Amino acid sequence: MKFFASPARLFRFAGLLLFSAGFVYGHNPSSSWATVRIAGDTIELKVEMARETAWLFLGNTLDSAPDIDHSVPKLRAAAPNVYRLSLGDRVLTPKETGVELRDEDGVQFRLVFVHPKGEPLVRFEPGYLKRLAADHRTTLTLLDPADNVLRGEIMNPKKTAVDLKLPAPGPVSPAKP
Repeated sequence: MKFFASPARLFRFAGLLLFSAGFVYGHNPSSSWATVRIAGDTIELKVEMARETAWLFLGNTLDSAPDIDHSVPKLRAAAPNVYRLSLGDRVLTPKETGVELRDEDGVQFRLVFVHPKGEPLVRFEPGYLKRLAADHRTTLTLLDPADNVLRGEIMNPKKTAVDLKLPAPGPVSPAKP
């Protein structure tokens, strides 16, 4: 397979699987996940994190139990800052944002951006990462419209940005059943 052409890519993929395993069984406060999907002329970014992580992103501490259920308006206001996307010096502003409290202990942010023309190199910076413990890891996965993994990256408080060359906008794929 072309994806595993180098040992470095195989290692990154193994790390992606390791961090994704926690996602299946609940939300680990030391991990978060983001998926980037190109759909038509948009970039859709979905970010999943534990409620604890969202609580810290809002500037709170864990001195008391996180009260995310009553913080949804604050989460909605903070949603545009979950990730910063930039193209050189130009910051992309989300045209749509959303927040959803997930089953168990998760929070999902959804941001939609207009896809810049061509195949741009876009910088992805998780805004919440700088507020978290040094052991926090976030996985960023670039998917094609058919949900095939094009690239996966792991970031932490020391590696706070990734540059991804995005595929050119294409037709919107029908939703999977």
